[in-house]
Amino acid sequence: MNTAERTIALDEPHARDPATPQRRTQWGRVVTLALVCSTGAACAGVMGPMQQAAQTDLGLSDFKIAELLGAAHGLPALLAAVPMGLAIDHLNRARLLLVLALLWTAGTILTGFAHGVPSLFIARALVSLGTAGAAGLVLSMIADLCPPETRGRVNILAGIGVLSGPAIAFAGGGALFGYFKTHGWALFPGMAPWRLTALAFAGFGALMLIAIALFPEPARHEKVQRGNAIMPALRGLATRWRFLTALWIGGTAAGMSEGAAALWAAPMLTRNYGLRPDQFGAVMGIMILIAGVSGSVIGGLAVDKGHAGKRRGGLLIGAVVATLVIIPTTAYPIMPTVAGFYWMLGAMMCACTVMQVTSMSAVTIMIPNEERGLCMAITGIVGTVINMLFVPLITLLGPLVWGDDHHLRQTLVLVGVVTGVIGSAGYIVAMRVAPRSFKHA
Repeated sequence: MNTAERTIALDEPHARDPATPQRRTQWGRVVTLALVCSTGAACAGVMGPMQQAAQTDLGLSDFKIAELLGAAHGLPALLAAVPMGLAIDHLNRARLLLVLALLWTAGTILTGFAHGVPSLFIARALVSLGTAGAAGLVLSMIADLCPPETRGRVNILAGIGVLSGPAIAFAGGGALFGYFKTHGWALFPGMAPWRLTALAFAGFGALMLIAIALFPEPARHEKVQRGNAIMPALRGLATRWRFLTALWIGGTAAGMSEGAAALWAAPMLTRNYGLRPDQFGAVMGIMILIAGVSGSVIGGLAVDKGHAGKRRGGLLIGAVVATLVIIPTTAYPIMPTVAGFYWMLGAMMCACTVMQVTSMSAVTIMIPNEERGLCMAITGIVGTVINMLFVPLITLLGPLVWGDDHHLRQTLVLVGVVTGVIGSAGYIVAMRVAPRSFKHA
């Protein structure tokens, strides 16, 4: 086979390597992987509605809880990112997924028994270690369960899985918090409601371990290298440095608004609107689910439509539009009514989901198979480092700008506008320098 026959033109999505047979999407396995994503995301997000209760129970300040949760989320993801990326590209992904699920389940159990900063840090770090690599791992597996031309639509399910997790965490967590606050749990008498909620989520995660243990390893497709050498993968990514750098800037900057919202949305509802987790949990859960589903659908369809067109980097158009939507919707913390808060936050989360689905689909389409895990690992490192360092500092930015520490809401808006503008610029540049082709072994 000559060089021309081995080249897949990315701006001509229906061109196919003659040696590559037509593949059909294995929907059953895709749905299972989406459920796994949902489970991991629910265990990771259970502290969202419980944060204020845990903060009060442990006697922590805003900065301390932000620093603790930020470091617990960021450090494990940072340290494990490159090894995880290489493992995704070269090891049995089904067995790796089981190990990650065991980690996030164990971490959620320990969360319920954490009685100080060190133990809570270890518990949440285990959850982060498990869930940080799960999204990239699942996307890598899904990419081998469907052909490239339908990957945007198939990734809709992965996006729904990731976003339904926080929805379950808020809706289910809020409902369980209210129940345990009134009735307790006979197995753990006298335990705080937020701790019991974490243990209930851990039980749900443990049940999913059975399905994960039975999941087979998908056959790998769209490989450029015939071996598993690491250096060729690094060199391959280096040839696309302009595109990847712009993609990382766009996704990281715009994603900071979502990171801040994940940490501060629930405390805002408690402090500014006087609501308890059992009062806002169901509404937040439904809102997150609707935003996740709609954003995943819009993002997936936009990717396939853009990929089918002739515009260079056209599959990133959805991400550009999404980041422009993020800019005004970051005003959710200063809305005068709870309804306004929900509507604006939901719109922002929907736009963030569109952006995430678009970015991850771009990687699975424009980057060869054996480079995808490493690419997503580096993407995770960039986002994790910036969010881990910056999100806790939001609590200190208010005094610098306004002279006191009573302007957290305004600070969140300011951060959202600035990072949204940077994110839009990053995606526009990524479109202009998007790779046109890669060679297929």
